[in-house]
Amino acid sequence: METGGRASAGGAGSTPPEVEHGVALGGTPTAPTHAAEEVVASPGWQGGRRRRRHPLLIAVILFVLLTIAALLYAVYSYRAFANAIDSAHDRLPAAVTAQLTPGDAMGEPQITLVVFQRSAAQAGQPELFSSVLIRTDPDAARNSLLAVPIELVLPAGGAPLDARRIYARSGLSGLLRGIERDLGVTVSHVVQINVDGIGALIDRVGGVTLTNPVEVRGSAEHAAFPRGELHLNGASAVDFLTVHRPLNLQAGVQLAVVGSFAHRLLRASSLLHLPALGRAIAEPLATDLSPSDMLRLGWVGYRSSGTTQCYLGGTPARLNSHRVVTGTEQNPRVIRMFLGEVPPQASSAPLAGGAGCGTPRPVRTPPVEISNCGDRAGGACPPPPVTVISDTTPLIAWVPYPGADRYAVRIGKSRTVYPLAARYQVTNPLPVGKSTTVFVYAYTHDRPEGFAIGIASLRPTRGR
Repeated sequence: METGGRASAGGAGSTPPEVEHGVALGGTPTAPTHAAEEVVASPGWQGGRRRRRHPLLIAVILFVLLTIAALLYAVYSYRAFANAIDSAHDRLPAAVTAQLTPGDAMGEPQITLVVFQRSAAQAGQPELFSSVLIRTDPDAARNSLLAVPIELVLPAGGAPLDARRIYARSGLSGLLRGIERDLGVTVSHVVQINVDGIGALIDRVGGVTLTNPVEVRGSAEHAAFPRGELHLNGASAVDFLTVHRPLNLQAGVQLAVVGSFAHRLLRASSLLHLPALGRAIAEPLATDLSPSDMLRLGWVGYRSSGTTQCYLGGTPARLNSHRVVTGTEQNPRVIRMFLGEVPPQASSAPLAGGAGCGTPRPVRTPPVEISNCGDRAGGACPPPPVTVISDTTPLIAWVPYPGADRYAVRIGKSRTVYPLAARYQVTNPLPVGKSTTVFVYAYTHDRPEGFAIGIASLRPTRGR
């Protein structure tokens, strides 16, 4: 039995007790048996290298696939945008395209005319809300904008007309011709924006946020918009854009809407919806710009250090019973600032229609309300009490007079001014510590000679 037990322990397929791991105890190494070859695995560093190859290979494959998908999506998005722009080309009249002088956006300055309008289909005749010239220069550090007031009188064939009535009669072609003749600029491209089509586009990017420089009081046609920061959805933005404001203020707030929209459009989350956004962007447009033109102009704008906003000034006047403004003697110099021929010079009062360059700032103090007199006070203007103010250039406001065609404001011994709305921003500082009398007059169809409707005595306590 003892012998049998030893035979079983040392039988085939077993390792003698004298040998451990192929080394004979007290002897030289021996070759491993067949059983040892099956048990001992390949060296660990070889198996580990094979295992590490698989995650790296998968990562490389995923990277390649994602890159291909991104490229295909970019191509698809660009094609969708390009197809939409082709439809925008069809909406631009051939007569307008023939008037343009396009050039190389990457090699020379380009001037683009941007107009906000409501088409004849909605308004019965084309209605102009604002017109802005945008100059991009690949060699300059800054781009520039020039707001062209829609009340500004421009040459129009036989007789001069304001820009708004030129647009109503002759459309974009007539407006383009008048701007080039009067301002002496050559327009390379045009972008015509239908305000009624902007609402859905603004809703797609989550609305717009901007600073409203002057309060808009509510009426039967428009909602009220307070001064300061506003967040507008699509419908509110359209309402805000179509409020008629005097001179450069109209173009300023519309540029603020476009700037906020562009900022939201370039967010990363918006890039996931490029095809739909591309179609939506082109829907309210009529333009001669190609997709590549837009990319070039966008690249020039991206490389610039900023944008200079310039505004043309105007003097209120009457033309064929319509309220208009005629250009001031400072306008030619402002045009040279816009063209980069002379350094920009800030306007002394952008909100009051002063010619120059700069960004309109919000009015910091509430308007001074002028007390009523004249017809509303039995035909008399009693001496007003002294109103102490803390601003030497206040905003003066009064209740609109029914049927008034225009107003006039006389401040002390200064020259009479004729604001278009029932408010006026004082531009020349009032003397500190002294009282200055302010008169407000109204002109109606029945009384074209004018009559006083308000009087105030203002005494600033300190300089601005």
